[in-house]
Amino acid sequence: MSEAAPFSAGGIGPENKASLTDKELDVLVENITTFGSQLCGALSLKTTSGEKNKIWSDIQKNVNAVGGNNRSIADLKRGWNKLKKQTKDKLANNQKEVLVTDGEGVPAVKEMTPLEKRVENLLQLEQLEGSPGIDDEDLNGEGEADGSGKPNFTDEELEILVDNIANFGPKLFGTPSTEANMAEKDKIWADIQAKINAVGGNNRSVAEVKKAWNDLKKRTKKKLAHNKSQALVKNGETPTILPLTPIEKRVEAILHVKGIDTEDFKEEPEEAEQWIVANPELTDKTRFTINGLPTGSKILVRVKAVNAAGPSDPRLYPQPIMVKEVIEPPKIRLPRHLKQTYIRKVGEAVNLVIPFVGRPRPKVSWKKNGAHIDKSQISIRNSESDTILFIRKAERGHSGKYDLKVKVENLQDKASIFIQIVDRPGPPQSVTIEEVWGENVALEWKPPTDNGNANITGYTVQKADKKTMEWFTVMEHYHRTCATISELVIGNEYYFRVFSENMCGLSENATRTEKSALIEKEGKAYKCPDYKDFDFTEPPVFTQPLIHTAAVAGYNATLNCSVRGNPKPQITWMKNRIIIQNDPRYRMFSNQCVCTLEIRKPNPYDGGTYTCKAVNELGEAEVDCKLDVKGGLSFFGLLMQGVPPPVIDSYMRDLKASAPERM
Repeated sequence: MSEAAPFSAGGIGPENKASLTDKELDVLVENITTFGSQLCGALSLKTTSGEKNKIWSDIQKNVNAVGGNNRSIADLKRGWNKLKKQTKDKLANNQKEVLVTDGEGVPAVKEMTPLEKRVENLLQLEQLEGSPGIDDEDLNGEGEADGSGKPNFTDEELEILVDNIANFGPKLFGTPSTEANMAEKDKIWADIQAKINAVGGNNRSVAEVKKAWNDLKKRTKKKLAHNKSQALVKNGETPTILPLTPIEKRVEAILHVKGIDTEDFKEEPEEAEQWIVANPELTDKTRFTINGLPTGSKILVRVKAVNAAGPSDPRLYPQPIMVKEVIEPPKIRLPRHLKQTYIRKVGEAVNLVIPFVGRPRPKVSWKKNGAHIDKSQISIRNSESDTILFIRKAERGHSGKYDLKVKVENLQDKASIFIQIVDRPGPPQSVTIEEVWGENVALEWKPPTDNGNANITGYTVQKADKKTMEWFTVMEHYHRTCATISELVIGNEYYFRVFSENMCGLSENATRTEKSALIEKEGKAYKCPDYKDFDFTEPPVFTQPLIHTAAVAGYNATLNCSVRGNPKPQITWMKNRIIIQNDPRYRMFSNQCVCTLEIRKPNPYDGGTYTCKAVNELGEAEVDCKLDVKGGLSFFGLLMQGVPPPVIDSYMRDLKASAPERM
């Protein structure tokens, strides 16, 4: 049959019952004062468990007689522990604050209540009586064995437990816990449990058996430690030796066996005071998630297997579980404008809001240039989702690299922000008059020593007549460190001054020339500059080439081109690469670099390739074209050759007119 497992979780804190009233606490402290040394003081180790239980029962009756709230012994122990812890915390705080004053020399301590003062006396008694003292562990270990209402282990049960530990101790505690030997260890503990239950009949669980061994071992070791400390008392003092019971002597012998007293065996945690079922419906899986737990609390978890016969004994997780938030790695969401240098002017406010994410709430830290920030000048405010860096009035000393780090446990994220606080620059250095000529003055100066923590963007130059000393601006946003001032009035004497300028504006003061510049009336001899003559020579270059031409036989044709060159090039005309010269049918002339070849009354024989060649001492150039002479044909033949009809008509008339002359 398949099994299902219910999960249950229990808190370590007190039950949901009202706290002890002041009257109940008063009775409790009074009884602890009377019986404290027997319960948990120096005499507690000589007091039997039965005697301690009787004392606690009497205290329970006295408290319930006053309060009427039916307090259990466990309630009284918790109330005492809480009151003692509260007193210890106040004493520790007052001891820490004794050197801290509130400005008037008065220590900032917390006032003790009358009840806490009585508890303080008990704590002082504890220190005087020595170990074991008034200890939470002693209080929790007495009374009920495990909070389940079962009686403590009897001497017979403890005898059987010690016998089995002596036999199987090395196997239980002497070897590291692995999956292979865990089953064997569980079987040994189950055998010990069966033997104890066969004798006592109290149905002890394995967890109870383990806890009984731990309690017995602790009690024995505490007595041994006390007796060892008493052996070192000074001469004249009587040592208080606590005798060991026969069972404790056997435990002492077992602890001397190698491998028995090791840390391999971890004690089961104490049972929770209130178990809450985490899964109302049974689950057949071996994994379960418990939701809705308060962050920061400690819980115990146990699991039971259930079948048709009922639930099994619970299996307890070996230690309390701390409930923590789900860790989300921290991440800084740096705004875009802070990824570049953040610039502000002196006196302005700086307010940087930088968001981040991370769970649980990240720890935020700031540093400036690698050192911690002076919070008297810079305010830092942190929230769960962002951090704010605020400067009310920025100064140039606030400039630098600011490193932000957000950290969640061992995870962290970093970002760097560069802040630049700028101011108006200082004046330029030493403005001097380098030269005066005609109506001009040449000035030079040096950049300022203080640029205001920003680049110098320019200079402003002003002039003033010595007679009036009224200043007029002659140059603005000038980038160089030298300038020439022109158009000055002849006969006047001038002073000059220069302002520096950056992104914040002009410098508050200007630097003035120590001497004045006199613009003299008498002119100076003109010195002609030595210029180099310009070379105008160049080789021939045709700027307009010859174009292909169609001519009509019997009509003059012209070929034109233009050429440039210096010296003036010599022009030669050629037909079919043969130089044309002394031929009356050709006329060559040149005008304003335009070269012309006129062919008088050409015939088809005059057609061909014509070339114009220009030559001077720097080089030569040539162009050519084709001449097509069309004529001696009929009207239709000329028309088929592409001669325009008007030209053909004119040609035919001239041809008829010239026919009688030729006859």
